[in-house]
Amino acid sequence: MFSIAMNIDGKRMYQQSKEAARMASFDLSGRVALVTGGTSGIGKGIALGYAAAGASVAVCGNRNIEAGVQTVAELEALGARAKFYQCDVRDPERVDALVAGVVEDFGGLHIAVNNAMQPAGASSLFDDRAVDGWRRSIDGFLSAPFWCCRAEARHMKDHGGGAIINIASIGGHRVGRLRATTGLVAYGTSKAALLFMTKSLARDWARYGIRVNSISPGLIETPATEVLTSKPESVEREIRQIPLGRVGVADDIAGAALYLASDAASYATGIDILVDGGSLIG
Repeated sequence: MFSIAMNIDGKRMYQQSKEAARMASFDLSGRVALVTGGTSGIGKGIALGYAAAGASVAVCGNRNIEAGVQTVAELEALGARAKFYQCDVRDPERVDALVAGVVEDFGGLHIAVNNAMQPAGASSLFDDRAVDGWRRSIDGFLSAPFWCCRAEARHMKDHGGGAIINIASIGGHRVGRLRATTGLVAYGTSKAALLFMTKSLARDWARYGIRVNSISPGLIETPATEVLTSKPESVEREIRQIPLGRVGVADDIAGAALYLASDAASYATGIDILVDGGSLIG
């Protein structure tokens, strides 16, 4: 009887130790994360998730300094070391300076999330404004993540590797149902190219221990999508196309970003995680 009880207790302790090891694989303590576009919406949700997991977090924004200060206060309230950096990530020299500043201030860089965005407007494809809108979108949605990946990897390859996560979109997987404006075409084209770029970098940088992955969100309730999510009729129309029957929130993306940044994803590179409520199923 005694040996049976000991056997049961031993199994219980073994299961508990396995569970503890599983949870520890999501622990980001001692790591430094940089999140561009980290002052609102998806980026802020990811930054808060990383802070809750124990990481030090550098958040980057360009236009709204006040939002950056507020985000840092929220990160610090979770016990994280945090700092806001103002940077236009469309400028490669500024991006290099941003990464150098994060490394100097925090002592390293282990995780990078490239999320900053640059809306292009809704001009007609035949409008004179299309030229500027197209260039701004390509710069913001494709060139900027490239400059960021390049600067982040330059540090990581000489310091034991790291995890880079690009925020793509279901817009890079399918043609939208809406009228084709310059903004929509440029956005979808950029995100599709970002998916290809992510895989290309993942293949090449694996030799340095750098994992490069992406997340493709569906419709997520953020300040950027407020023009759509604030209209009940628009939300109802969109929800009819989403099998899970709801609009996503920033925390839905933060969970995927935590996985990709953690040791739980140590064997994952070059993948894209769709977080879209099932929108692309059909």
